[in-house]
Amino acid sequence: MRTTDCPDTTLLISLLILLTVSSITDIRERRIPNWITYSTILFSILYHTGCQGMEGLSFSLKGLGIGLGAFLPFYFLGMLGAGDVKLMGAIGAILGFKGTLNALCYSVILGGIYGVIILLLNRAQLKSFIDRLKIMIRMLFVTGRFVYIPPSCEDGEIRMCYGLTIAFGTINYVLLVYIGWY
Repeated sequence: MRTTDCPDTTLLISLLILLTVSSITDIRERRIPNWITYSTILFSILYHTGCQGMEGLSFSLKGLGIGLGAFLPFYFLGMLGAGDVKLMGAIGAILGFKGTLNALCYSVILGGIYGVIILLLNRAQLKSFIDRLKIMIRMLFVTGRFVYIPPSCEDGEIRMCYGLTIAFGTINYVLLVYIGWY
């Protein structure tokens, strides 16, 4: 999971605290607080640097970069909140580049399943989504550019708690690492 010689227990505990607090606040308040993401990022960078010096710093910063970079475009398109982006960055600072890529994959897969379930349970949203998707695909073929069309206010949009999906995807990856599947 990481390249340093320091015990994984400290990082595992901080990851679990990050994911628990983020999930609870995302469900309750529809936001992920900056204090948990920023403090985790700072702690992880300092921890990795303290254990491995410049190699640990690089490990943590690469993970932070891929975590932020992977979700930032979706934030700019209005598909994710800033807290989701910072949460993935904090996870990246703990897990490094490779671990973050794996956690991202699991989070995206679970997010897709979660989204499909929400759409299937809400027929009106499903119809609206399909109509918007058709328009977006037509625009892509006509203009050569993808243009995201957000749901209208009348759609009664049900917002996903994507922080919860990120948490489950990350926990899934970490568990697979610890049972030896990675």
